[in-house]
Amino acid sequence: MNFWTVRHEQGDSVISSAAVASWVVVSKLRYIVIELLTEVLKPEDAAEIHIEFVTVNPADRLDIVAINPQVFNFSQAYITSHPNETSLTHRRRGVAYGGRRLYWPGFTDVQVLERSELELSIGMLVDAVEYVRFDVGGVRIPWNGGQAILSLFSTVRDLPRDEMQNCCPPGYPPNNPGVVFRVPYRFENLMGFLSNKFMLQRSIYPIASGMETRLDETHRVVFLFFLPKTHRSSKEPYEIILIIRTPVGYRLMPDMFVVETAGGSAGNQTGVVMNQIRSSLRQLNLTRAELSLAAPEIEADVEYRVTFEATTPEFHANRTDRRLWVLELTDRWSLMQDMAAENLGV
Repeated sequence: MNFWTVRHEQGDSVISSAAVASWVVVSKLRYIVIELLTEVLKPEDAAEIHIEFVTVNPADRLDIVAINPQVFNFSQAYITSHPNETSLTHRRRGVAYGGRRLYWPGFTDVQVLERSELELSIGMLVDAVEYVRFDVGGVRIPWNGGQAILSLFSTVRDLPRDEMQNCCPPGYPPNNPGVVFRVPYRFENLMGFLSNKFMLQRSIYPIASGMETRLDETHRVVFLFFLPKTHRSSKEPYEIILIIRTPVGYRLMPDMFVVETAGGSAGNQTGVVMNQIRSSLRQLNLTRAELSLAAPEIEADVEYRVTFEATTPEFHANRTDRRLWVLELTDRWSLMQDMAAENLGV
């Protein structure tokens, strides 16, 4: 609480005085980090989020309010971390990585008190200047991309303690910037085609071209898509990188990777002349390819086409119901920082 005092003095003596309560000064949470631990490939997939910060005052409750982008959903959220856990393997972009050093043994002991679409209330007993960290699962993140903005409020016995509102755009607050994940933008009008040699020559193979996809067979894969926003490198002059990931059992072939764009206008697979974007193969293994694109930016509202070759699974046992191809548009700086791709297509 903030107080104003007024004193009437005569010489060295105080004749009269008064104190008036003024506005409440709420301290700011510090060293905020909010990370997206799991990759969300489908709208129905739930995300896991890691939250950590340092308190200024003791608290027994934390309220988290989702602001942007719309719409977060905390109605099925639950705590996934455990207080006695002393080692951590996080999942980022769907790939496990381990060996992360903890600042102190274990997570904070927290519980979900209340939850709704946009708000999540966490119960905890923490002291002043305490490092708080926990994971929350079952969170539905927005399908629209953009910088995640959340407001955090800590209280003790319903009295305000610390807060951080609208946290946190890059570089905010200036004296102690928080780090909050970005929700990826989604490719628009994404279409994929898988064609074997018979399908590519239907006039010669009219019967074989109509058969189902065979095992262990090389296919030409074509993806068409638009971007919801123009993509530029996070840091100049790092190049833009297109990442291709296969479903389980599929294998990429090294012979052909072509990235093309419609000549300044939207089109379709056959009705527009496509201009090739110069690219080079940066990294390749059986299930993942990284293409470095020689373009300063990838514009929105223009159709793009990616063509390459892949082999279908060798055995039925290698096939799964979740046959998802994943395309990521990122840049070399973001990859070095282990940041999730800003644009994602599935």
